[in-house]
Amino acid sequence: MVCNFKLKTGFFETKKCTLLVSNKAISVFYDDDYDDKGLTIMDNDLLSISAIVRNNDSTEIRIHTLDNIYTGFCIDEGNTEKVIKSFINEFNNKFSIDN
Repeated sequence: MVCNFKLKTGFFETKKCTLLVSNKAISVFYDDDYDDKGLTIMDNDLLSISAIVRNNDSTEIRIHTLDNIYTGFCIDEGNTEKVIKSFINEFNNKFSIDN
């Protein structure tokens, strides 16, 4: 599953990126930074993933790894259900939804 995403990169800073969930991995490709290679999070580095749905207007995704916590928001809210299903399919026991 591929979705448009805004990843928090600083206190008041976000970067637009493309999030790809497949083959037990999460890949992040930055849309506007050619210097930034993006990142790939493999299943064995992943502690948990949380989707926080807020009043059906935005969905926050928190990805906890051994070294970091990545937080971002789905830009294309129409695909939120598909994104959540892809996280469940790939990382069922590490995924949770909060309202």
